[in-house]
Amino acid sequence: MSKDTTARMLEAVEAAKGNVLTAATELGIPEATFRKRLQREGLWERVEELREEQDPLVQVEGGVKSASAQPDSPWSAEEVIRFYGDDPDECQILSKRGTFWGDPAEPNHHLRVNWVAKSDLIRPVDPNDWSPPPKPRKRKQQKYLDAVVISDHHAPHHEPTFHRLFLEYLADAQPGLIEVNGDLLDFSTISRHRERESYAAPVNECLSAGFGILRDYREVCPDAAIRYKRGNHEERLHHLILDNARGLHKIAPADDEVPALDLRRLLHLDELHVEYVDEEWDQAKTAISRKLTARHGFSTTKAAGHAMLDKLAGSTVQGHDHRLGLTLRTEHQTDPDDDPLRVRMGIQGGCACIIPGGLGYINGGEPDWANGCSAFRVWDDGDFHTSIGVYTGGRFFAPNGERYLA
Repeated sequence: MSKDTTARMLEAVEAAKGNVLTAATELGIPEATFRKRLQREGLWERVEELREEQDPLVQVEGGVKSASAQPDSPWSAEEVIRFYGDDPDECQILSKRGTFWGDPAEPNHHLRVNWVAKSDLIRPVDPNDWSPPPKPRKRKQQKYLDAVVISDHHAPHHEPTFHRLFLEYLADAQPGLIEVNGDLLDFSTISRHRERESYAAPVNECLSAGFGILRDYREVCPDAAIRYKRGNHEERLHHLILDNARGLHKIAPADDEVPALDLRRLLHLDELHVEYVDEEWDQAKTAISRKLTARHGFSTTKAAGHAMLDKLAGSTVQGHDHRLGLTLRTEHQTDPDDDPLRVRMGIQGGCACIIPGGLGYINGGEPDWANGCSAFRVWDDGDFHTSIGVYTGGRFFAPNGERYLA
């Protein structure tokens, strides 16, 4: 669209007194396209001003909008939201209350609706106002455990839209376990690799972004167990200390067992009730079930699934290579007490980082990475079912079978 088109769009909105749907219909432009163009051009503030001038009944508090309508005929809550210029598909209806009065044959109608934009439904807490959450409640005994594994955020270079949609999925799914499987933090400025200016985020910025991600997970899943292990990128902090200030290694405040420069302290993991796996990144492994373990990474090749099955016992899910994949291998058992066939899995769990540019580590070409996660339903005997979640182009196809849209 040209600048002239943008000017005509704004004129149409002004003529419609802030009603985006009316303006979009008049110009023959899809409402969603119309809305996104105005937002991208920085003109949405003008739309909001027009609404305030025309819609004094709209009240906004904490991102929640409340408005009334008295149409000639009954309206739905979606029609009220659309009347006040928002897209119902991008909003969550919180409550609605309708009344009618007068002649039963031709009654008067009144409908009040409270709604919030989905993008604001799960809003990160302002760190200045943050207070530690309560301890997770003990979960009731269930027939199975639902677990979600996600890794390689490389904060602050995590994919922001994927993060928001992943939070929506977590809020719906409420898994019993969230496994943060390494490389939550990028730490490019203390790497042995040459810095690239666009990716040179200071250590404190990485810590702040990583804390925000974990805080968001805890906020939407207050009763989940959250477990976090280091990846090779977090290990850079330990290497920096050992290589340059060995005397400060494991230094801790008086009468405190947690070292001052430990990620457990720097990320407020105890306050967030996050279990920290304090082991070397290439040795650390955690059990999702008796038959499935999680490691940050064993291989970075495209055939990482086969490498896991060749070198490791049981089934394994890893991050590290930033790809999504599921490799199955059927093995013939010779022990007469065992099943004649056994199936093992090598699962590549994808990444949660921004892919274009390859985080500054890809020299030429484009990374063949994939944004996503893996989810598991685990039974007491160790059996598990695997599902893959894929994020692409503003859409998250989640393991629960739902599609979450930006």
